Amino acid sequence: MYVLSGSTRSRPTLLRFGVPQGSVLGPILFLFCTAGIIDLIQEHQLLPQLYADDTQVYGFCGPDQTAGLCQQITACMDYVAKWMGANRLQLNVAKT
Repeated sequence: MYVLSGSTRSRPTLLRFGVPQGSVLGPILFLFCTAGIIDLIQEHQLLPQLYADDTQVYGFCGPDQTAGLCQQITACMDYVAKWMGANRLQLNVAKT
């Protein structure tokens, strides 16, 4: 892979994983890579909300059931993190 700006070309470099930022195929490949995450979240009886590369997981409960919902979300996120690792995706733990 290399960068071309006008008639100037950078030195080629090997790209083993991922998609270059700004690539025409980037958004489509991202959708292919992340499409399964919706099913994983719904399997935990939670609701996903996706926008661009952000995913939110939420659920509803009564005031006396918050501890159970927290455990449910934690279990879901553990499963999602494992799934992402198995699919060569990286979860930003600092934002999770």
